Amino acid sequence: MIRSFLFSAFIFFTTLLNAQVGINTSSADASSILDITSTSKGLLIPRLTNTQMNAISNPATGLMIYNTTASSLYYYNGRNWVSREDRITAKVDDGVAVQLDNLRAMLSTTNLQRSLMIATVSGTITISGTGENRQLSAIPPAGGATGTYGVWIRQSNTFGTSFTHFYANGHFPAHGAVQILKLMDETNGHAYEVVLMVGSSWKNNFISIKRIH
Repeated sequence: MIRSFLFSAFIFFTTLLNAQVGINTSSADASSILDITSTSKGLLIPRLTNTQMNAISNPATGLMIYNTTASSLYYYNGRNWVSREDRITAKVDDGVAVQLDNLRAMLSTTNLQRSLMIATVSGTITISGTGENRQLSAIPPAGGATGTYGVWIRQSNTFGTSFTHFYANGHFPAHGAVQILKLMDETNGHAYEVVLMVGSSWKNNFISIKRIH
């Protein structure tokens, strides 16, 4: 009797291990290993900060988490952590960073050097790129004024987790000024466009990071 029971239990659990698993459903889809059914609740995956995400030892390719620092889903592609979004936009004050993939950008809080600063989430990367600067030397009147345009180019420079000015002598004193960076992350094979639109007194600035490759 005991031998028969153990044999039946073995067959039962073997069948379970090789079948699809359904939660809230008795007929899991044949194409899935896990089928979760609900009309009132969602799936909540682990929520980690940048620090906690980077502390994961030997992440598996395809591993996914919700990054609370970047407010975005992230997955590990076998080489680095990548955002599921291809563009992040935010309205932030100076000194507040915006993040996409391993790239962070913020408006500097340093007087007379109010321009975009770049840093990584972890490690170092080599960046080449061009900064387009559209600005005024003084506050324009309500009706507008002629601005100035310039470019700043950097080639194969190393950026790490400490924020560094892309345009070392750049300063945007007037809100409405625009700085556009077109960057190549030569380490990870990505290209980005970073846009800064300066807000009044460097508050409520618009920053956008877009992955273009």
